Amino acid sequence: MKSMLVATEQILNEQDIRNIQHVAQFSTPPVEAIHLLIPTEVHEPLLLKVLDQLALLDFNAASRTAFSAEKGALTHRQEAQEISRTSHLLLKDAGFQVEITIANGDPVAVMRSIVEADDSVQAIIITNPHPVQDSLNLNWTNKAQDSLGIPVLHLLSGTERIED
Repeated sequence: MKSMLVATEQILNEQDIRNIQHVAQFSTPPVEAIHLLIPTEVHEPLLLKVLDQLALLDFNAASRTAFSAEKGALTHRQEAQEISRTSHLLLKDAGFQVEITIANGDPVAVMRSIVEADDSVQAIIITNPHPVQDSLNLNWTNKAQDSLGIPVLHLLSGTERIED
C-alpha cells in the first residue's frame, strides 16, 4: 500500500482534508495511508515572520510577534500533541490509515527519512501564508521540494490554493 506524507504546522481543517482526499484519489496507485508529520521546530526568523504578517495586513499579529517572547520547547511539543490528536481523528474519519511523527529538529531531514522508509509517492505541506518567505524561497517547504525526490505540493491551510 502506497502512502503519502503530509506535513502541517497547525491542526488540519475540513478543507485541508478535502484537499488530501483529492490528491490521494488521483495518485497512481491511489493512496490509502497518510504519514502525518508535525514539526515542533520550524526555524522562522522573527523579522521574516513580522514581514509576512505585515504583507498580509495583519498588523495586530505583527505587533504581538514583534513584542512577545519566543515560545519554549515545551509549548511547541504541547501544540504538536494537540495538532496530532485532532488531525489524526479527522484523517481517520476520512478513511485513511494514519501514522504520526512529531519531529524535533530539521523537518526536511525527518521528511527525507519518512519518504525513504515508507516509500511515499507524494508529499503535501500545509502551512499558513508566508508571502515574504515564499517569494524569496526561504521557507522549509522550498527546501523539501528541492531534496525529497518525490512530488511536493505546498497548500495554504483552509484553501484550495497551491503555493509555489
